[in-house]
Amino acid sequence: MAERYDPYNTLAATLPKESFLRPEFQARDLDELLDSLLIFDDILPKQTVDATTFSYQIETDGAGTGTRGSASSDVKKEYAPLRADGSEFSYVSVSPLEMAVGVLQARGVAFKLTEAARQDHERLMIDPLARTRKRVAYWLAEQINAEMVTTLTNDFSVTNTDDTGMEDIMSQSSDFGTENTVGHLAGALDSTYYWDEADANPVRTILDLQTVFEDQDGYNYSLTDVYMRYRDLHLLSTFITEVGADWAMDPLGGFTASNIAGITFHGLKNVAGFPTTVGDGYIMGLDRNNPVGQTYQSFSKEFPQVNNMSFHSYMDDATHDFHYQMFYTRGTVVVEPKAMAVLKVRD
Repeated sequence: MAERYDPYNTLAATLPKESFLRPEFQARDLDELLDSLLIFDDILPKQTVDATTFSYQIETDGAGTGTRGSASSDVKKEYAPLRADGSEFSYVSVSPLEMAVGVLQARGVAFKLTEAARQDHERLMIDPLARTRKRVAYWLAEQINAEMVTTLTNDFSVTNTDDTGMEDIMSQSSDFGTENTVGHLAGALDSTYYWDEADANPVRTILDLQTVFEDQDGYNYSLTDVYMRYRDLHLLSTFITEVGADWAMDPLGGFTASNIAGITFHGLKNVAGFPTTVGDGYIMGLDRNNPVGQTYQSFSKEFPQVNNMSFHSYMDDATHDFHYQMFYTRGTVVVEPKAMAVLKVRD
């Protein structure tokens, strides 16, 4: 078997002209590219743990059935009674949080730089790894974002238990309620009102969805952000423009329409976890201030790490190829499903 050795204190130190070979450079640059593409890491809290499994707490209604709950739906909810002079105070208690267990998923990739490619770098002054880093960062981001979104939305499920009260508000939908597995708000527009149809009214869709979202009994949620593929963002922004509404772009490619109650809309690509095979035609609404989920991650103590991953590098004595390994261990769980809505707006 070819001998391996760590280049941190040997090879990299003896090649000052080849700083691009250093594993910490490769990992840091790839991580910066990756970080800019992880759309939902800015919304969901992230916690580092020291094991491959983790425990987390969920709010329930306290009835012992596992039903998600809130302060208003707590079975122990009490109001302060009248108190006579000199009488004892009435004590209150709240239902305890319930514990759940999640499992982290370990994933990783490796790539290498051959001796010939290093010689090309010296002769042509090009970085043969730059294109690889960019591609790998894109692939990892697409995978991580998709894992997060499909976990949160149960693979964009809108299979629901009909709620006639919600459907009364959702004037363009006769199929809306609570999703059967995860428990988020979910449904589909009637096909007549799909955003690419003649009778479409995307603004009415958003206003109805906002009302249902913020009128949930016992939940103090606000619809702050709505995510969708760029095709649907185009349909929405075109409609807004045609009716003469004001809107402004933000630096990240979304826009805020002043007459849709300050909601920020985000256009997403494949890399953001809305693949055309699954997320096309759906919008996802969130409350940024009450995250629907949480991300857990773990790092190996045996290897260096950057923000999102651990890394390792070695040179193969038999071939003089440089090998780079980038790996991460993480998982996402749903903690407040009612803080999310998924709606099908186009076939």
